[in-house]
Amino acid sequence: MQNLTAIIMAAGFGSRLGEHSQGLPKAIVEVGGRPLIWYAINLAKRIGANRIVFVGGWQYDKVRSVVLSIDSGIEVYENKHFEWGNLYTLEEALKHVDESFLLMHVDHVFSISLAEVIRRQLDERIVVFTDNDRKLGEDDMKVKTDASGTKLLEASKQLEDFSLGYVGLTYCHSSFLAAYKQAVQEAKQAYGEKAVTEKAMLALAKSVNSAVSIGDISGYGWLEIDVPEELMAAQKELSFNESKYI
Repeated sequence: MQNLTAIIMAAGFGSRLGEHSQGLPKAIVEVGGRPLIWYAINLAKRIGANRIVFVGGWQYDKVRSVVLSIDSGIEVYENKHFEWGNLYTLEEALKHVDESFLLMHVDHVFSISLAEVIRRQLDERIVVFTDNDRKLGEDDMKVKTDASGTKLLEASKQLEDFSLGYVGLTYCHSSFLAAYKQAVQEAKQAYGEKAVTEKAMLALAKSVNSAVSIGDISGYGWLEIDVPEELMAAQKELSFNESKYI
């Protein structure tokens, strides 16, 4: 596999965790005795990332300190517009990326056995990773594929006709990097402060030359920590199955 940069986005408030966040940014909320960012860094290394770019925002200095205490070699940048859509966090990251990258979110904890499953699907494509394991709610990102099930057609939380659920991982091969960066700028211009990363992904999917492929991690399971119930479920899961995630 060629050089790979892992982009970990963690600029937001994490306000949906309420008092369970103890006033901390989500990236450094502890689950299983470790800050959430630890799990993302661990998975990125196991997948084979030779470089990790982290973008923080709210309480940036505090988050930066924790990230560098885990690995002083991680490149840490600040999104000064963290209160806007997460596309601005991605835009900041992409200023520092000139090779293939894997986009990750700090509030997703994946089984370490998925590292090889993901790595096998990183080739000369743009790949949106999905699964069919979950019952998707109104706040989950849904994905509609073409008839073959291999190409992305639509992605939205509001989709009623969908095929799969998005798991928050997107890979872009270096040959599509320029097109991806252009799509980010187009989405930013079209949606302003509400721009989110999925808008850029869809712009690419609608381009004949930049068809977005579907990756699959079904059957492995993963943890999302966005609301208090999910945080408590993740704490319970890690207390019984810690070795699955570390």
